[in-house]
Amino acid sequence: MQKIIKKANRMQVFISKGLEYEGTGVMLQIYKTLVRPHLEYCEQFWAPHLRKDILVLEGVQRGFTEMIPALQGSYEERLLKLDLFSREFGRFRGDLIEVFKILTGKDRAHKDKLFSLIVDSKTRGKV
Repeated sequence: MQKIIKKANRMQVFISKGLEYEGTGVMLQIYKTLVRPHLEYCEQFWAPHLRKDILVLEGVQRGFTEMIPALQGSYEERLLKLDLFSREFGRFRGDLIEVFKILTGKDRAHKDKLFSLIVDSKTRGKV
């Protein structure tokens, strides 16, 4: 995981030192193209669960949002203005997508080994 974070940080430094600020939209597109793929690569499988690892991943994205001078406010406010998710929410969303793919047969995983499905027709105790 440290290699991935180093790659993302290197790309971020490259952006901050090598490019002049061209506007929020351009910077966002550069981030989505050059930095975010490093953070999202196999994220569901190496699933950072230690708080320190989660904070380091969020720190990369937080650092990017601070590079944009037009954005003021807290990290959450900057994410809203850029229409981005926190990395923690992104992992949760990715997990839900993987579960959906497994349950609908779009993934080769054996859903019977991973999940025990209840096929009872009752919902919340009602018929």
